[in-house]
Amino acid sequence: MNADFIQFSLDVIGPVMLVLVAGKTLYATGHLSDAFVAGGSRLVFNFALPALLFISISQADFSQAANPALISVGVLCTLMFFVAALLSVHMLFTCRADRGVIVQGSFRANLGVVGLAYAVNTFAADEFAQASVYMGALILVYNVLSVWVLNHYLPNRLNALNTVFAIARNPIMLSIIAALLFSYFNLSLPTLLQSSTEYFAQLTLPLALLCTGASIRFRGMGGQRNALLFAVISKCFLYPLFLVAVGYLVNFNQTEQLTLLFMAVAPTAAVSFIMVKSMGGNTDLAANIVAVSTIVSIPATLVGYIGVTGMTS
Repeated sequence: MNADFIQFSLDVIGPVMLVLVAGKTLYATGHLSDAFVAGGSRLVFNFALPALLFISISQADFSQAANPALISVGVLCTLMFFVAALLSVHMLFTCRADRGVIVQGSFRANLGVVGLAYAVNTFAADEFAQASVYMGALILVYNVLSVWVLNHYLPNRLNALNTVFAIARNPIMLSIIAALLFSYFNLSLPTLLQSSTEYFAQLTLPLALLCTGASIRFRGMGGQRNALLFAVISKCFLYPLFLVAVGYLVNFNQTEQLTLLFMAVAPTAAVSFIMVKSMGGNTDLAANIVAVSTIVSIPATLVGYIGVTGMTS
């Protein structure tokens, strides 16, 4: 077996999987509560993850952090895949209320936790900054597409204007914009603020992975198997395969290819369940898509890594 593959499995996949399992186990044994998971998730989203992204991007070379070609491929391919999933689901599934749930589960990746964990354990500092900026662009696209498709199919609609304001105030987006400005103008924080921000940044991955593991729920799957199968195969195999194939055709290097892979192959984001619940959708289906894609994404990532490194070595 290839030594590089073994090292990737142990150094990158292994820690992510173990902390996810730890989160699930600690929750099941009562060591983590729903209140802890909710509070920890808010802490990650509002403070720790923005701090990590700011530190990584602001200290990087601006010309490397902002990669227009990579961002363009990610955004355009995501839009194309979204349209293909939308058309396929419309033809294959008769339950209107489930269609939006299936489509969202087919593309909306957990970028800020699992995708970022893969990147931070694999890439050098400048490469990670590039992946972080790419992640920010995809988060914006995911939010817009998810709100549109769920509004189209579900009974309780989100206010479009409120959604725009929420995206504009998104701490992750604000931290990336601020970090790019610092990087472009070669600015730096005072030592006190720099050290404090780094403390928050160090919270991100362990806390986020624990909360993600604790949030995994399996619900009754009766009558949902076809929808679940479609969403998980699309999310864990077809979507990353499409992105990586396009990246290969446009001659991306290995780091760019792995960025496409890591951010696409990450399981369906837990926030997709929260949105479905708030809009009166099929929460059992949404929860199962998140749970099953989290499991399936592990071997899918290993297969994808073998493919990308084989093509670009």
